[in-house]
Amino acid sequence: MVGEGKRVAVVGGGLSGITTAAALLAKRCSVHLYETQGRVLGIQKQAAHRFIHPTINFWPEIFEETAFGPMIMPTTELPFFDWYANIGSTIMLALREEWRRYFKPRLSAHNISTTVTSLSEKNKKVTIFATGRGPEKSEPFDVVVLAMGFGPERTVAGVEPVGYWESDDWYDSEGDGPTPVVAGIGDGGLIDALRAIHTRFEAGRLCAEVVRLLASSSVPALVRDLEGEVLGANLDKDAAAEAYARGYARIYELDTPDLVKDVLNTSLRKPPFDPVLLVGPAAFPFSKTAAPIHKFMITHALDREAVDYQQGRLEDGPILKRDGAEEPIGDRPKVVRRGPERNFGGVIATDLVDKVAQRQVVMGDLLKPAPYGASDWMFPGYPPHRPADPIFAKFRLDKAEEYIKSALGTPLSLGVSRDGVVTYFVAPELGRTDLEERIPPRLFGVRTLLGDCPVIHV
Repeated sequence: MVGEGKRVAVVGGGLSGITTAAALLAKRCSVHLYETQGRVLGIQKQAAHRFIHPTINFWPEIFEETAFGPMIMPTTELPFFDWYANIGSTIMLALREEWRRYFKPRLSAHNISTTVTSLSEKNKKVTIFATGRGPEKSEPFDVVVLAMGFGPERTVAGVEPVGYWESDDWYDSEGDGPTPVVAGIGDGGLIDALRAIHTRFEAGRLCAEVVRLLASSSVPALVRDLEGEVLGANLDKDAAAEAYARGYARIYELDTPDLVKDVLNTSLRKPPFDPVLLVGPAAFPFSKTAAPIHKFMITHALDREAVDYQQGRLEDGPILKRDGAEEPIGDRPKVVRRGPERNFGGVIATDLVDKVAQRQVVMGDLLKPAPYGASDWMFPGYPPHRPADPIFAKFRLDKAEEYIKSALGTPLSLGVSRDGVVTYFVAPELGRTDLEERIPPRLFGVRTLLGDCPVIHV
């Protein structure tokens, strides 16, 4: 479907858009990028208040087994734009530099400050209509990839619309300000509810710390079983929410180590404070799509009465609608996290949205792996993702060093181990007994070990 010489338009210059564009360039397509903002990664670049982790939302399904229990990997292992768990704005700055240096020059067209207004399909060609600096123009393509999400977030009249990635001013890290009303029980809503009640949330690092502390307990296996049971039972949203509520409450009460409970309790705002008012459509604040770690942590918040959940809807006004009645909600900060409008920003007709959603194909399946070992690799200075190759390991060395320094505060070096494997070595430190259990087995796919480099530095 997508191959050499094909004209392909990628609509959206966020992380998924530029990664898709890079993969298409590797397939030697003629790639035209369309981005509404004045530069790529423009929205995510604002996210200094969001800690982004590449694998935490897949816990406990995706992990690496270690001697100390299952561990989630803190780095990606992607063909392009590898990154590690960090503050969103920091990640995006580094990725933007990679984009500018290696990929942007190879685009056929880089249409920034350009909005795609509609698409039309005829004779196996898709025509894009777009406006930007000048009159509307149209161009035909063999394939169009919509990498823009389903559309803008839903809004409520009377509530300032602040997107998930946009900077906000309601959050008080000291826990002294008023707690908000949060509408939505997907990941965005649960994260902002947790953010409001924890003084040590640190943009989301607390979630990763809880996952680490749970590794050697029975909780990951129990959560995995619970998620499998609920998702496999084909329950409606209320029945699923109730099953989750019972299951997570049981796991939290009976199986969660005291150390984890202590960490969460210590992080809570100091009383007195009003609990966060969390509003959602289900009988309990649990959905099938929210990440298990967020459901686990909201269970703790409910147990400690730090969150007051109400089934209902935040409507224009704003007012809270529940049980057929309308209630004013005062002057507390309001945060709307009810998901996107699912209209692809109006780019395609509303009646086609569900059809397009059903036809979505995972880009990895659509593109198939590029020939990374080929001699005609087209990105000079940007090596193929081959972790056993010292050239690749050296290319990612700076990022690996940055991660280990920020996470563990210890140096890292690159060398070849005694068994001949290219390896990142984390230097041991006197008095540090926690390093071995905290070191991931891989960084960007490259093996990682605790110890001095025994043979040769690369």
